[in-house]
Amino acid sequence: MPAKTKEELEKEERERKEAEEKAEKEQKEKEEKVFKEVSEAVTAIRDKYDAIEKSSKTQETAQKEIKETIEKVTKALDQNEVRIKQIQSNISGTTEISPDYKALLDWMRTGKEIDLPETKVMKLSDATLGGYLTSPEISTELLKDVIEYSPIRPLARVRTTGKESIKIRKRTDVFAAQWTGEVSVKTETAGLAYGMEEIPTHELYAFVDISNWDLEDSDFNLESELRLEFGEQFGVAEGTGFVNGNAVKKPEGIMVNTSVSHVPSGDANLITADALRTLYFAPKSVYARSSRFIMSRATMLAISLLKTGEGVYLLGRLADTPVWNILGSPVVEAVDMAAIAAGAFPVVFGDFAKAYIIVDRIALAILRDPYSAATTNSVRFHARKRLGGQVIKPEAICKLEIALT
Repeated sequence: MPAKTKEELEKEERERKEAEEKAEKEQKEKEEKVFKEVSEAVTAIRDKYDAIEKSSKTQETAQKEIKETIEKVTKALDQNEVRIKQIQSNISGTTEISPDYKALLDWMRTGKEIDLPETKVMKLSDATLGGYLTSPEISTELLKDVIEYSPIRPLARVRTTGKESIKIRKRTDVFAAQWTGEVSVKTETAGLAYGMEEIPTHELYAFVDISNWDLEDSDFNLESELRLEFGEQFGVAEGTGFVNGNAVKKPEGIMVNTSVSHVPSGDANLITADALRTLYFAPKSVYARSSRFIMSRATMLAISLLKTGEGVYLLGRLADTPVWNILGSPVVEAVDMAAIAAGAFPVVFGDFAKAYIIVDRIALAILRDPYSAATTNSVRFHARKRLGGQVIKPEAICKLEIALT
């Protein structure tokens, strides 16, 4: 046989493709017809069931008719499945019935759920299948642990100055009045003397570097938050200085001043109820009326377990207020006060507005410096404050020492 020309080969290829396309089209039309018949059968069952429910027939008769209808539909489904296989066998190049059609037929026949092949579903748990399209809500709230500090400033006397320090005139000694007779010679009542108490100011500082990118791209107000952080940490440093400062580049602390008197606890390791009563009466009565106890929370716990001879707890609350008191005087918590230990001073009592003064020279000032850290593409935020603190009237307060005598 002569070889086929290129045109003949191309013609045969076109005819073959057209035949395949025609066969696929016929198969699709026949499968759609079968699916339509199945849908109509399902509808027939539903309609039949509704009709039976509305009728006045007995339950037994209704169940019998439903059973007969289901058997008829099942038989029709079996016949349709056979017809589909026959159609497929007559069409070359076709595949078996699709899983979806088969699952539908099986469900209609048995009523059991059929597992379909695994398919890809858009879901949140997979970033590439929809997870990237979702994002959590970001709250404007910032969670922060509580920072504790000693609240001495509200208790003390506070004043401002425009100078490096302030000086307060002070009486340092007094004379004594003398008795005399009708014509007795009087002598000078010497002793009156004055001095000067100087309270210097000291400087607190802090600085933080933040990258320009962080400032530019952040959806959180970093500058505002930084101001709050500066204020909080300066409050912590102040409180520590007012309680335990050694007066070297910082305030003089209440517990450091050597002129403040003290009373023993009566026990080498514990606080006693008798010692607290002694402490209460140590300052002069004019101070006691405005006095407060200052101690740590742990010391408050220890004192809360003490009772009077009548069985009444020594530490209580003032009526209708959250304020704790001992012998009627308020108790203030200060985190910088010493813990209960041999030789320590865990409690101080007195009128702190009379005993201690705080001098403010420069309030908290924050400077935005874009130059100092420019080589690291950052902005430096400087914060500073100038203030001083000092005991000016030691007799107004008294400390409790853990000691026998």
